[in-house]
Amino acid sequence: MQVKRFKQYEMIEVSWIDIVERSGWRTVKEAAEEDCIGIVSVGYFIANRKGTLNIASCVSRDNDCNVTSIPWGVIKQVRRLTYKEEPVDGEC
Repeated sequence: MQVKRFKQYEMIEVSWIDIVERSGWRTVKEAAEEDCIGIVSVGYFIANRKGTLNIASCVSRDNDCNVTSIPWGVIKQVRRLTYKEEPVDGEC
């Protein structure tokens, strides 16, 4: 996958494949039919590090944040998100 360049705090959407672990007994046939799961994460771009893409779902005004580090090997697509701010008419 070609790595795109993003600005820090830019909103992005990351499509990636995650592992699945299920506890409990099942037949070998049932176990053989298990698949990984597709995930879509949305967050603020924090860093593109060697081997991982780091995003945050929350960033404080003091620049503290949580972090989700996704290995590049499981990422299928990364895209920039844009939005159009609409005026609010007083109702939510």
